[in-house]
Amino acid sequence: MSDHSPVGPAAPAPSAPRPGPTLPWQGAGERADKIILGLIAFSGLYYLITMPLVPEMIEHHPALLALLRGSSTAVVTLGALARTGHGSIVTAVLAGLPGTILFDWVFWWAGKRWGHNALAMMLGRSKNPEKRMARVESISGKYGPIAVVTGYIIPIPTTVIAVAAGLGGMSLPVYVVLDAIGALIWLGLLAGLGWGIGQSAVDVVHAVSHYSLIVTIALVALVVGRQIAMNRRHPVG
Repeated sequence: MSDHSPVGPAAPAPSAPRPGPTLPWQGAGERADKIILGLIAFSGLYYLITMPLVPEMIEHHPALLALLRGSSTAVVTLGALARTGHGSIVTAVLAGLPGTILFDWVFWWAGKRWGHNALAMMLGRSKNPEKRMARVESISGKYGPIAVVTGYIIPIPTTVIAVAAGLGGMSLPVYVVLDAIGALIWLGLLAGLGWGIGQSAVDVVHAVSHYSLIVTIALVALVVGRQIAMNRRHPVG
């Protein structure tokens, strides 16, 4: 008789629990944590909600569109209108400033409060997040203020640079001033582009605005549909 008892089919190993959404803080979180996360979520929702306004406003109210959304197309249009004598190049630049930097301070606050966890949250779904985190921290550590000023030009999202600035210990007043300077440089380039193109840019904007509402609605539907699909694929809980 064999010393070994007969062994039946191996029982399937219990499946590992699906990881829930990770938060950049430990425990229940304090009021400030929830405010920051809520503002970050609202920042994305704000631009999504105002997207359908773009077609009408780009043609008839480009300055207001630039003010509300920091729209690059609106700033280019204002620069072109200034070239044709229907506005000021200074207005073209300044109109886009509030909308451009509207939520940047929130991401600075996230970096200040959550540190590396905030950066991990921002880059978690990117390709090679660890490598990108190291790159961002290296740029922020070496160049600091220069990275913030050039943030609208270099190929790194300004929100990531804002997080890195907070993480690195830059004070809020210094960050806001540098961020505004960087935004003004970027807006100046956009307005200058519109000035250089002139009437042709205005004509193109007017022509495109008649069709862009359909494109905008389709884009919103695509974003919402993608989010629903992701939620079904990775349900919370």
